[in-house]
Amino acid sequence: MTGGIRQKRDLPLEREDVPRPVPRTWWEGPDPIRLTLTANAGILLSWRDHKLLVDGLHSSRDHDYSPVPRSVLDAIQEGKGMWGGVEWVFYTHLHLDHFSGRETLRLMEKQPVRRLFLPAGEEGPGISPDIGELRAWLMASAAPVQELSLPEYRPACWPLAPDARVTAIRCAHIGEGYEDVEYYCFLFQLGARTVLFLGDAACDADYFRTVLRGCPVDTAVVNPLFLTRPDGRETIREAICPRRLVVDHIPFACDDRMRMRRLVSRTLIREEERLPPAAVLWDEGDGVIL
Repeated sequence: MTGGIRQKRDLPLEREDVPRPVPRTWWEGPDPIRLTLTANAGILLSWRDHKLLVDGLHSSRDHDYSPVPRSVLDAIQEGKGMWGGVEWVFYTHLHLDHFSGRETLRLMEKQPVRRLFLPAGEEGPGISPDIGELRAWLMASAAPVQELSLPEYRPACWPLAPDARVTAIRCAHIGEGYEDVEYYCFLFQLGARTVLFLGDAACDADYFRTVLRGCPVDTAVVNPLFLTRPDGRETIREAICPRRLVVDHIPFACDDRMRMRRLVSRTLIREEERLPPAAVLWDEGDGVIL
């Protein structure tokens, strides 16, 4: 690239050792749920004998965040070690920093995924260009896929296993210019507990207050904008009301030209008494038990 700095990823990297924020309190339930970071907002959720993957396969560097390391992609796709055994794959949307069609295709060719949950739309900026390749393969192979095409305010629920189900909630993507991006949050009910993946959803307290009415949230997985923006904190405190938070969508230290790790750390210190206890996942393979 020529012509100087055009995007944040073109800025010089100034590495700094930012201490990981420590939640003021934490606890593990009697029926533990483990969340493990692949990269960015990619999470492997393990519960009982089941595993599901949310936004966990992407390899592009054409954005300001971190791609999933090749070693982790290979382990998921080959079914090796702690990364093996993925049964369900979910994508909130098709942006490059959350999704890769080729990496998803590679997983489904090699592993017996029970179902892929995939937004139907392909409109808006930042969509991964290999979505067409994946859709063609899914159709040709009659692969188990659930295309998501829901209206707002009309969540839909699917059973996954005994005592496990997922609810998909159509939401707006945060930020101007993304109005055409088809976006979903996922609420997992696992035994007696619930985990909500918000990802890049717009900070809209009124909307979440409506669509989550009667659905208590034990843990919300959020990106840093829900901490740093006043409307994000309002959405957490007054609409979603989770018992605790897990914060992801943070670059690895080697990619953090935005100094997001420092921003997250400072925000959690400043807002500690006004937000639920929060654990941070920001390094490859980071994990937390709920």
